[in-house]
Amino acid sequence: MNDYVVSIKDLMITYSDFRLMIEELNLNKGYVYGLIGKNGSGKTTLLDALLDLIPHCEDDVRIFGQRIKDNEVAIKNRIAYVSDDFVFPGNYNLNKVAKDIAPFYERFDEKCFNQLINKFGLSKYTKFKDMSKGSQNKAYIAFALSHGADLIVMDEPTANLDPIARKDILDVLYEIMSEEDKTIIFSTHITSDLDKIADHVILLDQGRIQFNLPKDKLEEECCKVFLEEIDENIRPYLKGIKRHANGYEALCINSTRFMDDDRYQFSRATIEDIMYYWEIKNE
Repeated sequence: MNDYVVSIKDLMITYSDFRLMIEELNLNKGYVYGLIGKNGSGKTTLLDALLDLIPHCEDDVRIFGQRIKDNEVAIKNRIAYVSDDFVFPGNYNLNKVAKDIAPFYERFDEKCFNQLINKFGLSKYTKFKDMSKGSQNKAYIAFALSHGADLIVMDEPTANLDPIARKDILDVLYEIMSEEDKTIIFSTHITSDLDKIADHVILLDQGRIQFNLPKDKLEEECCKVFLEEIDENIRPYLKGIKRHANGYEALCINSTRFMDDDRYQFSRATIEDIMYYWEIKNE
């Protein structure tokens, strides 16, 4: 028995025009895992499979060492899930959520809930149907972060938030990770959010994991590079080669081995840069 929070092996989910194939993915306790990839890469399908929201092979996915279907209530008590689809009834408000829904979670912390409501500038008595999409997202996140979850799964949680609200959410997540031994899976297109909080970055492309690396190692190994000419020594390590009037630019995926070569000009690559270059074809 291992101590992985999430363990996936030989997962395959097939649709008419798409296939997700995860040979192996293990996530440890106490880290923020940023999940990136373009639309259609399989991010939401992977999270749905993880949470047992779509059919898959019984032995593919384990959370806290168990399959959800074998111990559903206990496992889901330890999971918080936030998606970009708001799920509370429109005629509810946060006060009603605390009274009617929160009791289903054994570790719900009303004090934490109220603190987050205040931090996010929300009213407990405004009906969800009368809230903006951004306020609905903040309300959803406030509830999800208040029931003592050990695994927090977030699918585009900041997509509809303005920069101030996004910063508030990231600050809260940072506080949670600095004070408690939680694990967060954070799927997003706003890769600058991951620059701030992610420990590891997972890239999905065409239903397959391209890498799962610590963010500091990824930033060390993957750099933007400018070259006047491309030689066969470096070509296998280049992604997204683009030709310009004076040479070529690309992402170098093993840049440390070439740093001392004066023919190559390297610069830092953000997570957004890495995702961009990785997913375009070499010219």
